[in-house]
Amino acid sequence: MWMLRDQSSQKKGDVNGIVAVAIDRNRGSQQALKWTIHHLLQQGQTVHLIHVSTKPQASAVLAGDELESQAKELLAPFHCICTSKDIQCKDIILENTDIPKTLIGYVSNNAIEHLVMGAPRIGLLRRFKNGDIPSTIMKGAPKFCNTYIISKGKISSMHSASHPAPSRMASHSQTSTSSQSKTSSIVSDHQPSQIGSSCPLSHVLALFSTPFVATDHLYE
Repeated sequence: MWMLRDQSSQKKGDVNGIVAVAIDRNRGSQQALKWTIHHLLQQGQTVHLIHVSTKPQASAVLAGDELESQAKELLAPFHCICTSKDIQCKDIILENTDIPKTLIGYVSNNAIEHLVMGAPRIGLLRRFKNGDIPSTIMKGAPKFCNTYIISKGKISSMHSASHPAPSRMASHSQTSTSSQSKTSSIVSDHQPSQIGSSCPLSHVLALFSTPFVATDHLYE
């Protein structure tokens, strides 16, 4: 059942299960992470940062090195946001040409109970005949996952879970080897530290110059 509801009754950090944010090279992803930290997490908790790279690589060796290099650059501003709020993060970099299928697969196989995504820019919507990527993921997400699409610091769409999440062991046992064969990944943990030592100055300045309005209302 599709639901749009006021989140004001839910206390900050009063959520169960794994919280993940789908990230990309846009401000919408950063806004989604800030909303997640403000509404779903408390200091010291962990968020999964998931990115799907669609660029094909020439070889497995080069793919791993290049993917890791690109991941560090991509994740830097998100690490700064987490560090400033004393939030730990687990970096998940997946490589596959099908972004919705890959994200949905990761959510299903790892029993992710909360997935937050940034709303796409208007220009990107015109590229997809069958709908935008966040909406496609929301429609295909497992029934145990609460999915949110964030626009301008507010929930623009939400789909509430209708079933409890399975244990991670059970969800992994149901994974099809063939469905994962074309997806490569990098997984790493990032611990909060002092902003000055972990974040480039340019990212620190951008972090504090980017406004974010925290609100519990769904629409203007």
